[in-house]
Amino acid sequence: MGREQIEAWLTVDVLQRLEGDFPGGVADLHYRFAVDDELISRS
Repeated sequence: MGREQIEAWLTVDVLQRLEGDFPGGVADLHYRFAVDDELISRS
């Protein structure tokens, strides 16, 4: 397993859908988190 595969394994993509009474009515929020040493960071 190479470094790129390990980094991809340590990265998590999260999708959050908001629906409500605002213009458009729906918003999709995308977040990417990564493990950096022993900490979780937003990448």
